[in-house]
Amino acid sequence: MKRACTALSRRACTAVAAGLTLAAVLTLPAAALASTATTASTGETASTARSGQASGSPVSVTVTGMSPQWATPKVTITVTGTVTDQSKGPITDLSVLLEASSQPFASAATLESYLADPYELPGSQPVGHQVITGTLDPGRSAIWSIRFRAKAAGMTSFGVYPLAAVVNADVPGSAAPALNYDFTLLPYVPAKHTADARSIPASTQIAWAWPLIDSPLIGLPGHRVCSGSQVAALGRSLEPGGRLASLLAAGIEYGKQDQLTWVVDPALLSDVRSLSHCANAPAAAKAAADWLTTLRTGTRSEQLFATPYADVDLGLIAQRQDPDVSRAFTIGGDIASDILDRDLRLPTTQTAAAASPSITAMDWPSDGTAGYPTVEDLAGVDHIQSVLLASSVSSASGASFLTENGEGGLDHVLLYSDTLNRLLGSATTAPGSEFATAQDFLAVTALLAQQDRAAPIVVAPPQRWQPPAGLAAAVLAETSGAPWLRPATLAGLESHATSRLTLPDDAGPRAFSRPVIDQLSAIDTQIDQLSGIETTETQSFEEAAAALESSAWHGPHGLSRSRQLAMGNQLLGFLDTQERGVSLVVTPRVTLGGLKGDVSVGIDSSLGYPITVRLSWSFTQPPDGGSLRLTQQPPGVITVGPYGQQPVKLRVDASQVGSTTITLRLLSRSGKPLPASMEVTVQATQFGNLAMIILAAALGLFVIASAIRAARRSQPSPPDGSGAPGQLEQDAERATQEPAGTDTVVPEHSELGTAGTSGL
Repeated sequence: MKRACTALSRRACTAVAAGLTLAAVLTLPAAALASTATTASTGETASTARSGQASGSPVSVTVTGMSPQWATPKVTITVTGTVTDQSKGPITDLSVLLEASSQPFASAATLESYLADPYELPGSQPVGHQVITGTLDPGRSAIWSIRFRAKAAGMTSFGVYPLAAVVNADVPGSAAPALNYDFTLLPYVPAKHTADARSIPASTQIAWAWPLIDSPLIGLPGHRVCSGSQVAALGRSLEPGGRLASLLAAGIEYGKQDQLTWVVDPALLSDVRSLSHCANAPAAAKAAADWLTTLRTGTRSEQLFATPYADVDLGLIAQRQDPDVSRAFTIGGDIASDILDRDLRLPTTQTAAAASPSITAMDWPSDGTAGYPTVEDLAGVDHIQSVLLASSVSSASGASFLTENGEGGLDHVLLYSDTLNRLLGSATTAPGSEFATAQDFLAVTALLAQQDRAAPIVVAPPQRWQPPAGLAAAVLAETSGAPWLRPATLAGLESHATSRLTLPDDAGPRAFSRPVIDQLSAIDTQIDQLSGIETTETQSFEEAAAALESSAWHGPHGLSRSRQLAMGNQLLGFLDTQERGVSLVVTPRVTLGGLKGDVSVGIDSSLGYPITVRLSWSFTQPPDGGSLRLTQQPPGVITVGPYGQQPVKLRVDASQVGSTTITLRLLSRSGKPLPASMEVTVQATQFGNLAMIILAAALGLFVIASAIRAARRSQPSPPDGSGAPGQLEQDAERATQEPAGTDTVVPEHSELGTAGTSGL
């Protein structure tokens, strides 16, 4: 961490602020630097400070290490660091003075206040000094190391004592002006056989929530995202030395001895699994596959719970979007269980949740806050039995409580330290930041153990914690190594809750703006529609919606409202395309061959997955008392394969001749209408009935004529041709002289009129 000038002694701050402007110190040697500090008090020394290097100084000093990290009466403490020339010219005649205070901080709150706004502490005295030999060129650093014993600093009782390293310009015969400073904190544990032994606190339980949470990848459902800035950042994070790789490695190394409780976002698991199959990014794919394998095997026997998918913002509950939160819990549990090969689904009943010894049914709001309405909703809908909240939600002393859940039962509430959360989140990549944060962490836990010996300590870093290299491993090593700490699990702390905690009545801050909420509601409507026609890809739609509701989009690294709306519009457009990927194919006008007939309908799908739909129709019955009846063949739900078409027949039965316009529409299985609709006009005729009548009459005449002719031909011929009996008649004789023609039946005129026109 950088240190602020407010923590420097009055003389040092005056010397830097009054006499040392950047332009004036670019090439000054130490003697010239000393002459600028004319307003400094010769009897005053630099004091301890925190939070920023003195502005405008040509030299910086940084504490980079201390061994051991806490002191006892007989050990020798070694403090190491660097001095760096920040000017544009060489600097000589520098030295580092190490000071220690004999007065410890009174409490963790006092220490945090001091870190936020440093002030001069009494009781400081020099405990060591080192001259920086040679000349420092611009941008170059020199290493210093100073050793001392706690007794020399006047440390006696258990507590946390500040140390300050001040870089001075050493000029013979004049007061050495303090050019810059850095400081650290030293916990001290007195000997057990002395009178000060009573100040040593009993070992305090400490439990970690170890987060593996990231910003979800934004892409179209069913499409693997293998390129882009988000994917590149995720790939780097999974590689050795990356954020997620370092958190996983440190957690596995110290997980068992520190009894970590892992907190994993199922969206991260899904994104990493998808990345592991990206053929166009083999290095990232390998890093992703290795990371998943290590996580799966390394945490198999350890406590772990999953966040809702994409760690959706619980503020949605206050905005009447609680079904989205519940859906995120459900799909998150399914995905995490599948990828990690262990059951991480939420219990299906309150009774099952209460009987489970695991920490599975726990939630950790991203901002650490939740009111009674939120807890009630989580308990009633999702059977959440435990919540992990920031200590700022209550002034009660302790970390493990019970609270009313609105379902006639009690939920567990664990309060994590706000101070430690902010401290871990403040670490940067600046030189010395890793050591400073780790040492501050150790100091704060010592003060928390000292001020309330019965209260356990719960540590929860920021959910998307980005610690500098080495910090994660350092604080976990301190957890099991510090004599005033005793590692425990979150479930273990939860089981010893005795006192009741009353949560606020408000539901907490709203998660998203009104336009974004309206957009999310429209997305939900479209997903409901699609979920009603198919069963294999719906979850990917729900994952995409949850990714837009992630808590990652809030805070200092969040997204603007316009950016959130742009992401939502992309998903809305995709879902609309999916809905319109199912269409009807039918001839606009169909003429029946009578009062009955079939209308052929095709259901066409351009979607790459099977769908099931229903066909519905509507029409207006004829006004003159007639009726029309339609029957689907085959009946019921219709299944259409990927990129396929399914024919359906509608059997039409009309009671009279006429035309009717029928509106055809596709529905989901639950009966909700889809965009696909068509109109077809059906013309019923009497052509079929008249044709049967005419055909029957013609057939009857043909039969009669044939019978008469057959009877005539069967009569015997006369013996001669004189016209006497036995002779051929004249007609018969003529018939023998002319070739036989085709039989012709001419029906009589029907009263019904011409077929196909009568009655229309």
